[in-house]
Amino acid sequence: MEASASGSGKDHDEKEKGKESEWKMSEDECMKLCERMKNLNMEKERLSKRLLETRDDPTQMRQNIESILDIQCNQFECVEGIRKMIDSAPVKGRVDARKMQEDEKRNAKDEKRNAEDDMEEDAGPSKKSKFW
Repeated sequence: MEASASGSGKDHDEKEKGKESEWKMSEDECMKLCERMKNLNMEKERLSKRLLETRDDPTQMRQNIESILDIQCNQFECVEGIRKMIDSAPVKGRVDARKMQEDEKRNAKDEKRNAEDDMEEDAGPSKKSKFW
């Protein structure tokens, strides 16, 4: 049985490594999206300045406003893409937190049990002495 247990642990480690490499690929994509967001922000700033300069030309203002709205839609798509990548990333931190909580609960139960055992041991001899 020990051989199968160590084998399954090895498979688990390989799966974890696979998840990490998937996340690294997604991280690259995430960096590309962040760079795109930065570029979109710069473009939006530039169009906002131009919008102020073209206050007297309604046609040009309308084109600038439409361009700004297009940029905001693209930014929303970037944010959604980043959010999806984060949601699909391995949740190692969450798993570790869950494990820590389980360990804390287990330790609390052990401490409680040990305290009860200690109380019984302390009370035990006096009870026994009454019976003897």
